[in-house]
Amino acid sequence: MFIREIHIEGFGIFCDYHVALSPSLNVICGPNEAGKSTFLAFIQHVIFGFPDGRSKERKYEALRG
Repeated sequence: MFIREIHIEGFGIFCDYHVALSPSLNVICGPNEAGKSTFLAFIQHVIFGFPDGRSKERKYEALRG
């Protein structure tokens, strides 16, 4: 599976966020609290499914919009 681009409408701190990915290695880096783990969680939720209302897993509700 290749992910060419990602567009996030509202997930945690991301609102109307778009990123194009390279077919080779992609490295996500940034300072603390920049959203690296939130970005990873979004990819995991898209591939493996979003948690339902009964789950204790973090929901990442949209903060801005």
